[in-house]
Amino acid sequence: MFSFFQNALGALIGVFFALLLASSVGDNFSEKAPASPEKTGASIEEILPPETIAYLKEGMEETALKEIPTEAEPPAKEESVPEENTLPVETPPPAPPSPPEKPPAEEPPALSALELNAGGREATVNIFCTLNGGIDALSGSGVIIDERGIVLTNAHIAQYFLLDTRRGEEFVLCTIRAGSPAKPAWKGELLYLPSLWFDTHADEINEENRVDTGEHDFALVRITDAIGNASSSFPALRPAYDGAGIVRGESVLVASYPAGFLDAEAIYKNLWQISSITVIKEIYNFASSTRSVIDVFSVPGVIGAQEGSSGGAVIRGRDGRLLGLATTRSRGDTTGERDLFALSLPYINADVETDLEKSLEEFLSSDLLAYQKWFNQTVLPRMKERLLRAVEEN
Repeated sequence: MFSFFQNALGALIGVFFALLLASSVGDNFSEKAPASPEKTGASIEEILPPETIAYLKEGMEETALKEIPTEAEPPAKEESVPEENTLPVETPPPAPPSPPEKPPAEEPPALSALELNAGGREATVNIFCTLNGGIDALSGSGVIIDERGIVLTNAHIAQYFLLDTRRGEEFVLCTIRAGSPAKPAWKGELLYLPSLWFDTHADEINEENRVDTGEHDFALVRITDAIGNASSSFPALRPAYDGAGIVRGESVLVASYPAGFLDAEAIYKNLWQISSITVIKEIYNFASSTRSVIDVFSVPGVIGAQEGSSGGAVIRGRDGRLLGLATTRSRGDTTGERDLFALSLPYINADVETDLEKSLEEFLSSDLLAYQKWFNQTVLPRMKERLLRAVEEN
């Protein structure tokens, strides 16, 4: 966790973002920062090593993805040249005019940069997990995709909701934070975590130097209760299930809570959301993929290419629809040298269908409370037992 974090204000944050951020900084710094809770005897690093917290620290392996080539353009038609001494071909009379076609439906006007930025930032949240109430923390990002408070994030973040108690006592406390700086807004519970990801990675929670492709690395968390005066309504981004716009050169906005260069106390008190405008660089399939959808796409040189940004939103620039979920990054000493990789919404939609026999779109249209009850009774206890066993074997 701590997935994808900060530094090197990379890429293309517009001047309007800087002005917008500057005004909010003035407002927020006028408030008194909350007092730090007392540290407990154990640190989270003693249970979950730093290499796990800085998840995918070493970046994406080159062999994990296969680039999707650009389709070759069809060859131009050669004009036929009539041979000498051949009779001219009689030209047929022109066809009668066709009836006028129905004018195409007008597309909604493109969002302004300010509207795009505001919508993306409102729906992007920080998932912040602490051990026994201390400030040693795990931090990641997420994006609200349903007005009922459904957060899409990474599986390697959401798994920590399973560690809420151990032997009947509070163990890891995860809250969903919003705003800049991030402040506690809601409590949540795990709603869905892909069985393919969990069966592969649950026993690796204590392993050092973890490097992974990000395959199946997504999950859903349901917001349950507001904390303090937090709103009980949720600004959600609509997922682009069809993947329209996942093409090289498409303008996108990346929003997340990078924390790669902050210590635990700074993340607790002073973690800011960052958004950047950039473009899609490359599109990929996983090496193991047999599906026809695009699995992964990359964006270059944004500040979000660091720990803490895992689970952040990659949003289509023209209309604010969610195209992908930030998952991992390439190697590089600075964020400007790295590419950020995102799982595409078509991939996530299809992957849920493989697991649940209904797509993510269909799942979100179903009775989620009934599913939550079933999940809590039948699936969650098994997952929790296995994860706790892996932690205690450290």
